[in-house]
Amino acid sequence: MRIGIAARDLARSGCGVGTYISNIVDHVTRQDQKNEYVIFCQNRDSMDLAPGALTQRLNSNNKVIWDYALLPRAVKKHKLDLLFCTKNVLPFGIKGKSIITIHDLAYYDQSLNAYKRLDTLYMRRMIRSSVGRANGIIAVSENTKLDILRTLDPPKATGIKVIHEAASEAFRVLEDENILARCRKKYALDGPFFFYAGSISPRKNLARTVRAFARIAGDIPHTFVITGGRRWHDGDFFDAVGRSGVADRIKILGHVNQEEIVGLYNLADFSIYPSLYEGFGLPIIEAMSCGTPVACANGTSLPEVAGDAALFFDALNEDSIADAILRLAQDEKLRGEYAAKSLDRAKKFSWQRTAEETIAFFNEIGAQTP
Repeated sequence: MRIGIAARDLARSGCGVGTYISNIVDHVTRQDQKNEYVIFCQNRDSMDLAPGALTQRLNSNNKVIWDYALLPRAVKKHKLDLLFCTKNVLPFGIKGKSIITIHDLAYYDQSLNAYKRLDTLYMRRMIRSSVGRANGIIAVSENTKLDILRTLDPPKATGIKVIHEAASEAFRVLEDENILARCRKKYALDGPFFFYAGSISPRKNLARTVRAFARIAGDIPHTFVITGGRRWHDGDFFDAVGRSGVADRIKILGHVNQEEIVGLYNLADFSIYPSLYEGFGLPIIEAMSCGTPVACANGTSLPEVAGDAALFFDALNEDSIADAILRLAQDEKLRGEYAAKSLDRAKKFSWQRTAEETIAFFNEIGAQTP
């Protein structure tokens, strides 16, 4: 088959979807020796990220033009047998078979206040339409598959396949003390700390986590270190920090590159992931791949991803969050037990396996009669 991959966010760093697209393009095109691939990307930096595949840059920074004008035209030009859309939406005007990946349905949960109103209205309509038109759907977790079935009611003929994500090979236990020392020095991390990596947005539940930390900060020596870019409606978080009484022990690093995030995971006593809603929860597996103990919320996809390898808490209960922080901060033996569990759990996820299952799904959908 001749398969196209719509990879507008290829090489985009600092976000889970960008990580997914970069890894799936890399591993699928290297592993699949049977099918032929055409990669549609946006940036010049993406052109060399799929060796062995034909890469075409669709030159527009406007995502609407890219998705709905340039991509359908390019698909027609290259006479594809199947188009794989990696980010929730299948553009109109696509002829032939198609598969989409649904990463989550946060747009449909009003309580999250996750995105701007116009973005939310647009994406609700487009995701529903895309699910109704695609031949196949990849859900990144069983929880996301259930969300799709409950919320969008896809056609019975549409194949839905759960294919988990994974951490990239860069996330690992670091043995080089010089790398760790440089990271600690750069961010002035002189004492013990626990770590959050992700975006700063309402659904990540950081304001509540800051308040939970403030309750028990006097009982532990730790700093709360936070990375991630600012997002829509993040004022509640910064207000919580300002009112916490422990703002001097909350270190907000902003965007940090992947190499330094790996270093921070390795240096941290433990990682915390308090998100209210996730389609998968990639930072959990990234932390576990570094051998970092993990405390995380007990809702949506996170128990599915973490298995028995994380200390769970109720994301809506500040006492529950505070208790998890306190337990891991004070109990070195418990941290050691969860560190060992983390490494074992991380081995169950790999991009090689993700790519193999994705290729098999391409072949399954491609072989179906119209």
